[in-house]
This record gives sequence, structure tokens and C-alpha cells, in this order.
Amino acid sequence: ATEEASAPLASPRRKKPKRARKAGEADDEARAAAPNNQGEGPVERAMTLYRAGSFEEAGRLLHGAASQGDAKAGKMAGDLRAFVIAREAGADELRRKRTAAAIRHLERALRLDEGLGRGYRSTVSRQLAEALAQRSREHLASRRLTEAAKTAVRARTLIPDHKPSQAVLDKLLDEARRLVVEAHRRRNPDPQGAIAQLKTALRITPRK
Repeated sequence: ATEEASAPLASPRRKKPKRARKAGEADDEARAAAPNNQGEGPVERAMTLYRAGSFEEAGRLLHGAASQGDAKAGKMAGDLRAFVIAREAGADELRRKRTAAAIRHLERALRLDEGLGRGYRSTVSRQLAEALAQRSREHLASRRLTEAAKTAVRARTLIPDHKPSQAVLDKLLDEARRLVVEAHRRRNPDPQGAIAQLKTALRITPRK
């Protein structure tokens, strides 16, 4: 007999049996998907927790409901996680004065919050308005007057009484008046230049 024939055959590996559920062990997923004593389902309870700032607990409830076949809960769980990431990133970028990135993240957080019951609409809107106001000041300092006006108006649309964005709009109004006076002065020697100044003045004049 050859050496290979005389070697003992390797016994096949056996999979470890799954741990049996202990008697009385709670099924967390099924419990999360069940209505509570007030008749609220997991989505309603999760939204209450979301508004209270208990994001982790809200996510657990939504994931539990999703595992029981609730597709809406599954989408909301993903949106909740994305909201938390976007809001934190936006606030961090705002602190670092990276306004373009802050605006992008906070706009995403605001859109996600729309689908989660608008629990943070006021808070995120104020953060976004602050980022927009900072951005408009940057545009103003660089003499990008039209961009400054558009950005400040967006901030005021979110928060009508937002003082930082209103301050930018007041400065733009002063600049528009100066341009009108300058256009009137140069209308004879340079009519085309005067027209261009008047058009800029119109673009940057705040609309009530």
C-alpha cells in the first residue's frame, strides 16, 4: 500500500451549533415591533425619542421594526443615522468657519429632518442661517455682491428676523445706493458703464 493510502482520512469540520435561546429570554426585535400600552407602534415611539434627542434608542426601535418587515421603519432608520452625521458635520464645519461645507451638510440635515417629523427644523434652520450669513459676509468682502445678496436672502428666508444676514443686506443696500449715484454721474461719458452699475444695484437691492 502506498503512503497516501495508509494515511488516516481527515474528519470533516463540524459547524458549532447555534446557542439555543434561554427560556424566557426576551426577543428584542419582536418587542420593538409590538405596540406599547398606549397603542403606539415602534415608528411613533421612535419619533418621540428622536425629538427628545435619544437618537440611539430611536434607531434601535426602527431597526427592530424593520427586521419584522416594516420597510418604512427601515428607511427612517437610515435617514435618522444620516441626519445625525450631517448635523454634526455641519456644526463642526461651521465652528471651523468652513462655510461652504457647513451649508452643504446642514441643508442635507434639514431635508432629512423633513422626513423624520421636523423635530429639529428650528434648530437646524438657525444653524444653516448662520452658515449662510457667514458665507454672505465672505462674498461681500470679496466684492461678489450678487452672490452676497442671494446668500443673505436665503438666510433671511429661513429665519426672517435673522440679524446677521439682515446686516449684510443693509450694507448691500448702501452699496446699491452708491452705485446708483455713481451711475448717474458717469451716464454721459460712459453710458454702458452706467447701465452695468444700475443693473448691479438692482440685483443686490433686498426685496421685501
